[in-house]
Amino acid sequence: MGCTYNIQKRLLQHNNKETPSTASGVPWKLIWKVQKSDRMSAELLERKLKNLSRERKIRFMKKYNEGVQDLEFLQSIE
Repeated sequence: MGCTYNIQKRLLQHNNKETPSTASGVPWKLIWKVQKSDRMSAELLERKLKNLSRERKIRFMKKYNEGVQDLEFLQSIE
């Protein structure tokens, strides 16, 4: 989870292990994204989502699935 202006570049950085906190999870796959009207709103949502358990994040993405990149993959996650 994070805020960026260039999501493809950010995903590439994660998969190239340029971000130490995500290096062990390679390869990363984008399954959900949302665009907010301003950075403050994006950061507020990011903080809220980072405090959710994995299960609650999955439920959130399934509920607000207009930003889902791969709905079939998301539905397969329990």
